Amino acid sequence: MSKLKFREMMKVSSVLTMKESSFFQNKLDVETQRRLYNLYLENEKDFKEEFNALCYKDNPEKLAKVQEKMGKQEDNIKSFFVTQGIYNPSEVTKRAFSNQSIMANFNKFYNAMGMITLNAEKQAMYNYYDIQQR
Repeated sequence: MSKLKFREMMKVSSVLTMKESSFFQNKLDVETQRRLYNLYLENEKDFKEEFNALCYKDNPEKLAKVQEKMGKQEDNIKSFFVTQGIYNPSEVTKRAFSNQSIMANFNKFYNAMGMITLNAEKQAMYNYYDIQQR
């Protein structure tokens, strides 16, 4: 099998941390890289699970922590969409929000704006938005 080309390597590296990317490039053989790349093209979630299993096969405690973190992040995304009134978001929407790390920061923004402004009406409006999203 041929080595991954630069663009293929960059696609895979976009979803990995720097340490994981280094492991992918330096420690895995060409066949495994190609198999993981094809899996990445098919399903990114399966790719991450398979890659983490390879990366942390010597350290099962670290693997459990990474899997727990991934599950917690997915739960946070689901709860965020529920607060916004979106009960069944598509996979594309979930992926877009997880890549941008946009969680429930709107509440923090509204709360900060309510504290900064001296207008009581605006403070009440920001407080109303905060309560409605809970």
